[in-house]
Amino acid sequence: MSQFNYVLVGGGVASVNAVIGIREIDPAGSILLVGEEAYPPYDRPPLSKKMLTNLDLGLDEPESKFPNFYEDQGVTLMSGVRVESIDRDAKTVQLSNGETVGYEKLLLATGSHAVQVGVEGSDLQGVQTFRTMDDMIQLREAIRAKKTIALVGMGYVGAELAASILAHHSKVIIVEQGAHPWARFASSHAGSYLRGQFVTNGAEMRFNHSLLTLKGDGHVSSIVLSSGEELKVGHVVFGVGVALNDELARSSGLEVENGNGIIVDAHLRTSDPAIFAAGDVANFPDAMMGARRWHAEHHLHAKWEGHQAGRNMAGAGETFERIPYFWSDLFDDHMILRGDPDRGTVVKSFGTPDVGEFVDLYADAAGNLVAGLAMSKNEPSLDGISDALEEHIKLATPVAVLTKEMILK
Repeated sequence: MSQFNYVLVGGGVASVNAVIGIREIDPAGSILLVGEEAYPPYDRPPLSKKMLTNLDLGLDEPESKFPNFYEDQGVTLMSGVRVESIDRDAKTVQLSNGETVGYEKLLLATGSHAVQVGVEGSDLQGVQTFRTMDDMIQLREAIRAKKTIALVGMGYVGAELAASILAHHSKVIIVEQGAHPWARFASSHAGSYLRGQFVTNGAEMRFNHSLLTLKGDGHVSSIVLSSGEELKVGHVVFGVGVALNDELARSSGLEVENGNGIIVDAHLRTSDPAIFAAGDVANFPDAMMGARRWHAEHHLHAKWEGHQAGRNMAGAGETFERIPYFWSDLFDDHMILRGDPDRGTVVKSFGTPDVGEFVDLYADAAGNLVAGLAMSKNEPSLDGISDALEEHIKLATPVAVLTKEMILK
């Protein structure tokens, strides 16, 4: 049986940054990083962005680090291997390749998977979700074949997929239950602007619709909507959310909140002091957002949390304190979202939404700032806005006192 000081479970950005955090405190401890996918750890944002807009980019483009990173940091990397179980008493993990590995500290950064939609016909060829490198490869082939592509769901990823596919002048049909893109969190004027952008760029849209059935003889050939309308398609992508990969934590008896992740403390430690969690799957007490307990499914959040978990695994004992940050690029528009829009509603806006240059401020029930969404075609201008939003979210500044000059720096 092999033995490591640190075992990191999950081949994503949280584990990679945990390595960096560990090495800042412990330069010599042995590290094993286990990833279930066949690829080295990679960043997910490029999958729906540049990997689809530029179909010639190699599969190494999204990799989180250059290959020599792992050797330089003294990391044993196992790709294409799954952790099957944890024996907390023995401090061992059982791997899918038959190996048993011992650990002193264990990180669960198992992430999430795309929700499978169980509508009739969802098992046809040409129907997919979008989350992994293999999903991206499958969608690339549909784009190359100039197929009519239906996108079901217009959240973060669905909107990015639509914009990336439209860059190739492919026919795209958007199906969304809400009234506009980003309907779950964005204001009506933000959604209206984006809707206009998709129309301008050639999308065929069906908002306030759901998908009932997919039809085809082996391969999808049409979709039927809740209105009864049937549309011919050659490929379908579902982007209706993710579910957390918390099975390993559950089976080992760690405390897990149903549908909301592995319970960790402010140091990202689970109910077992030898086991930490980071990334999508970690349910943490957010000191910066009113001590609310939640999990965040954002790339930068996973990066920050993984880094802090790594430091704490190596003995730093530091509290995780970050204001959530999300970004997206759609056509020539850039968006940032700071804070947690689920905690508030848009009560004040600055700028000109009609041309995609604006900031929306979200207030909680007490009127304090809990989130801000900004859009601009001038990406560098968003840096100052991001800093201002972060400052006033930390201070819980009443939105009523915030002026344009205080935010549009």
